[in-house]
Amino acid sequence: MSRPFAFLVAACLLASVPAAAQTRLNMSISHFGYWTGSSGSPRVVFSDSRGAAGFGPRIVLALSRSSTPAPLPPYRIALELEPGFIAIAPISLPAGTTCQPATGGGAAPLRVECLLTTQLGGGNVQFQFALDAGPIGDFAGPQVNARYTVDYAAFPLPDPPSCTTVSGNTGCVDSAAAVFGSWVRLDSLAIADPVTVGADTALRVNHRVVGYDGARISTTRIDLPPQLEYVGTSSATSPIHTCSSAPGPAGGERVTCLGNIRHVSATGTPRTGNFDVIVRTRPGVKPPGPLRVVASIGNDLQPAPQDCDDNPDQDACAVVEFGLAPPPVVDLRLVASSAPQPWTQLGRVQGPFRIEYRNAGGLPSAAPTRVLAKLPPGFAFGQLTGASGAVVCTATGTPVDGQEVRCQRSTTVPAGSATFWMELSLLGDPVLAADAGNLVVWAIADGGADDGATLLACAADPALPHCRWQVFDVRPPCPGGPDDSIYCDGYQVFVPPPAP
Repeated sequence: MSRPFAFLVAACLLASVPAAAQTRLNMSISHFGYWTGSSGSPRVVFSDSRGAAGFGPRIVLALSRSSTPAPLPPYRIALELEPGFIAIAPISLPAGTTCQPATGGGAAPLRVECLLTTQLGGGNVQFQFALDAGPIGDFAGPQVNARYTVDYAAFPLPDPPSCTTVSGNTGCVDSAAAVFGSWVRLDSLAIADPVTVGADTALRVNHRVVGYDGARISTTRIDLPPQLEYVGTSSATSPIHTCSSAPGPAGGERVTCLGNIRHVSATGTPRTGNFDVIVRTRPGVKPPGPLRVVASIGNDLQPAPQDCDDNPDQDACAVVEFGLAPPPVVDLRLVASSAPQPWTQLGRVQGPFRIEYRNAGGLPSAAPTRVLAKLPPGFAFGQLTGASGAVVCTATGTPVDGQEVRCQRSTTVPAGSATFWMELSLLGDPVLAADAGNLVVWAIADGGADDGATLLACAADPALPHCRWQVFDVRPPCPGGPDDSIYCDGYQVFVPPPAP
């Protein structure tokens, strides 16, 4: 082929190719609904929520070319939302974009128009707008629609436009989001019943919420009776609440707690949550009660009821009534005792002298815990022969007057304990010991109690729970008989064993 002919063929081929092949722009509504910061956010809108706040409603539009080069700008973008939204504001726009003030809103459609003057290059560009949702009554039904159109010289928008769902290249796409009304309410107040006087007690506030946004602060007001005072708060679950107190109605305190109560749910499912307000009784308050606490909840769009005390069945109200119980105490008791009956071994150590005790109270005994015994005249402490737990015993005084024995535990006696025990052996003096009516006075004490005074009180009144009397007799063995022979009545004859 000659060179002139080759140039002619090439020229013909070039003449048959368009100077700039252009196709329609691709467009999509990549997100419409509650914005959690990711593309997986649920397509749902809650009333009374603001898109500029965290977790409010937003819409994200995308635009991209499908050929090189893209059709020439300007690109006229319009977004129209069905009734229910009250404001729209750009969060981020492509370079070269300007938007006109929005029109409509509330019970009318909300419309905004923007102009992009920069020709599209590779990849897509996004337009992100924050949407402010109004009251649920402005929405027409259980879902709301958004329509996004693009008009430009190469492919003018037809009238009426042909819209596709979510994405397409016809110049018009639309998308729908479910709509739910936002609300917050109190489920209940819960507190121990009865409340222990003088103890810090958690008053649990149980709430329930649908919707709202990340900046919407709910206020819970808790009216305490004059017998209670506010101590603090504890937020076991999100959201964290901050509380303060001030004088309230009827002479009590009003505790005000602030928290960002909201919930993200694609199906409008409520979320339950709670926090604790710590209270305690004021000094001098005594059982039995009852006491009553009244609470209400609301925010700047849902005012809290002012009449929960008289009308507690309202959704945003909660009431709890409860009694009072005295504070727990240590209640050391002696529950049983025994002694050898009769005593037969004067001049020798004999036992067991057994005492049983427990703590029937709600507090453990204070250290040190002691079991005390005042022995009758003529008797001396021999030894500790057994005990439940580690115990050490010592004696003071002389057998002439009767010794005092002090047995100290190495640990306290737990609250509501089982029964503990200990056993002693004693030495009886054949001359000083009485034949009958020998008395051991038992007592139990803890902490800094005066042991001598405790024993004197028990000697005066054995009916006290921490006291016990144990009486025993003495019968010496028959002369020449074995130690355990006690029947010296002439009928029992001691026969010595045969000589080996």
